Amino acid sequence: MRYLALVLCLATLVVAKPNPRHTVDWVHFWDLAEIQEYLEYLAASYPNIATLETIGTSAEGRAINAIRISYGNQANRPVVIIDGGLRAREWTSTMVAMFVIHEFIEHPDHFTDILDEINFIVIPVANPDGYAFSHTTTRMWVKSRRAVGNGCFGVDLNRNFGYQWSSAGASDPCADNYAGTAAFSEPETQALRSVIERNSANLKLYLSIQAAEKMVLYPFSYNGLRSPANVDAHRAVAEMVAREMIAQNGYLYTYGPAGALFQAETGTVTDYVAGTQGVQYAFVLETRGGAQNIYDLPASQLEEVLYETAMGLRPLHPHGINAIERKFKKTCVGLVAQG
Repeated sequence: MRYLALVLCLATLVVAKPNPRHTVDWVHFWDLAEIQEYLEYLAASYPNIATLETIGTSAEGRAINAIRISYGNQANRPVVIIDGGLRAREWTSTMVAMFVIHEFIEHPDHFTDILDEINFIVIPVANPDGYAFSHTTTRMWVKSRRAVGNGCFGVDLNRNFGYQWSSAGASDPCADNYAGTAAFSEPETQALRSVIERNSANLKLYLSIQAAEKMVLYPFSYNGLRSPANVDAHRAVAEMVAREMIAQNGYLYTYGPAGALFQAETGTVTDYVAGTQGVQYAFVLETRGGAQNIYDLPASQLEEVLYETAMGLRPLHPHGINAIERKFKKTCVGLVAQG
């Protein structure tokens, strides 16, 4: 359980407003060029901490970047992977991922206990083609941008992973939830699969940051009656996070198994990690959204949402997680589904 505590204790992200050393702000949604510039700056300025890696290339030829955060460049530590921006219109998820990167690298004194023990891999824009298209052309674009026939473009990348792929259907290439022609048919999901598999021996937790349903979710998405073996621990952690997020600004957050709170979704990244990779923990954090359109958060509210998210994860301090572990008295070895 301590690994979950350590990573999501990004939770204790600084309560005071950051004093960035690089010129960044949290009052507008960054475009790809701004994100790339900042990632390159971090890798150049903090070479003993941050390594920028291209893990793949999108359908339109854009780099899919991951930044590895490893204090002391220790290769054999437990690993946590965080993704953002799987769905193009969910700009807030990318900004949360960038905020985490910023805090871990530019404010490390606040996270010494975490960063001395855990290596992080953060992919802030898992869908760069869609993200760019949603900035320049169609704000509510969801999918990637590969031509898929019938004059249509793109695949819902969070339906394209290789666990229970398309068993609930998503076969219309023009639909927002189109799952592709096969599991891992898309270069973007292939890139994520590659980084997951290369780190599988040490991978302890996978966190997918999404928007904007105000939820804390755990596997499985494809079937609400299926649960990980350590479901009690997942449920307790999710409840603590939801309660803390409610306490910040009064917005209602719910928690539970993804397949019970949503219509079944197959081929999701967290189901893939939980169902095939033996990873101890897999969560989706759904941030708050806008009042008029949940996927179009006003930029004036962005900073508040970033801090709400950070403060909402405060309960995941190691002492809180250890208390859960004592309560359930479990040693979790992978995520074996219960019937």
